[in-house]
Amino acid sequence: IRVAVDRAPEALQGPPALVKGSVDSWLKNALRRRPDLQALNARRRQVAVDLELADNRALPNLDLGAFVARDVGDGSQSLGQTDVGVGVQVSIPLFRRQGRGLRRAARAKLASIEAKSRGLRDRIAAELRQAAQVAKLSRTRYDLARKRLEATERLANAERRRLAEGASDVLVLNLRELDVASAAFDAIDAALEANRAAAELIYAQGGTRPARSSN
Repeated sequence: IRVAVDRAPEALQGPPALVKGSVDSWLKNALRRRPDLQALNARRRQVAVDLELADNRALPNLDLGAFVARDVGDGSQSLGQTDVGVGVQVSIPLFRRQGRGLRRAARAKLASIEAKSRGLRDRIAAELRQAAQVAKLSRTRYDLARKRLEATERLANAERRRLAEGASDVLVLNLRELDVASAAFDAIDAALEANRAAAELIYAQGGTRPARSSN
């Protein structure tokens, strides 16, 4: 039973991709790319516009006007003078009370959205820290599994040389090669897990979630 690395699945042909960066840089990416946060920000902008409209509706209307007048004809000398005037008219909108109610409702919605946004940011940061830790541990597991595979392969090769020299037997060699097969399986599993952990870290920043295995 001999396991050759050149016949092993692709996951074992090379090490998993290293995820570069820091939690701070990943968080900046997430705050810019996460669709759930983008949707919340869009809703906040919409409510802010509603609040501005409600504020305008609740304000009284102020009309400023000016006039110039001059009387003509026979009569008193004062009739020929030019009169200049300025007038201010203040009117209370009929739906001012409704505007105040809309303003209170918009402010309450805005406060709720701000609270949700803070909670979502905290949750995103926690998800990133957890994903980064899993990716780091998965990569360490792969490195150890790969070293074990290389060690078992060296032992199996040495056993083959001993068998060729008549210093060993087939049973011992088979046991060594079974160790190689077991180590190769563990290395493949560790490589797949490390790649998946790296993909989950990308997803936490707003990327596409990797497909889940049916196993």
